[in-house]
Amino acid sequence: MLSDCCYDQTKMLHELSRLHHFVERHALPEVRENDLPLTEELYKELLIDLDKNVEKFRQAIEGLSREGKFR
Repeated sequence: MLSDCCYDQTKMLHELSRLHHFVERHALPEVRENDLPLTEELYKELLIDLDKNVEKFRQAIEGLSREGKFR
């Protein structure tokens, strides 16, 4: 069983990854199809932010794992 902290980090990584996938695969193509350039820019910025945060959580979990603290 994971500690609360490790579970929370893993859960946030999972949820952010799911949101990234949804925006990339569904929301962004839909706004392109409906010709909504301002919303498209907003989604692109969101994807950049999600990429950064997903990577930070991934690195944090990987670092804890290497140190043997991910439990």
